[in-house]
Amino acid sequence: MCSSDLDMSICVFTGTGGGSITSPIAASFIPLLASLHAPAGRVAALTAALVCFGSFAWGMVRHFRRAGCPSALLLSIALAAPVSAILQIFALIWMPPRWPFFALALYAGSALLFWWAVSVTRGKLVACGQEPVADRVVADGPYRWIRHPFYAAYNLTWIAGFAATGWWPLAVSA
Repeated sequence: MCSSDLDMSICVFTGTGGGSITSPIAASFIPLLASLHAPAGRVAALTAALVCFGSFAWGMVRHFRRAGCPSALLLSIALAAPVSAILQIFALIWMPPRWPFFALALYAGSALLFWWAVSVTRGKLVACGQEPVADRVVADGPYRWIRHPFYAAYNLTWIAGFAATGWWPLAVSA
């Protein structure tokens, strides 16, 4: 007989003799069905990811100074980052959540680190690949412990996407 709880198989009644079989097609929907029981985790992780990506976009446009035309490096980053962000957002929507609350903690840490670094460096940093480089090393705030807190914040967000979904292409994009 089939049990009513969701485990690693799903029972499909054959219609003959009242027996049941395990269907590989039906079993492939188990993670999706299980994820429906945890919508709060999915929504929280998705919301946190959107906050992080919105913060990073704001930083590219409003925080970092630019001198002259953007470099090829800056243009490649500006094109690759949204593609990776969209990939992560779609994964958060469609992939079954693995550890959404652990991912939520990573997203929160990322956003806090990002905005802490912004508060310390307002008007002091240029965009990646741009000249001139700052005349002094920033050693306040998160820079006391982390040499590149912006990069650390970005990486925390990419790792959080993988933690939320367990989908390996997100690990590669990190």
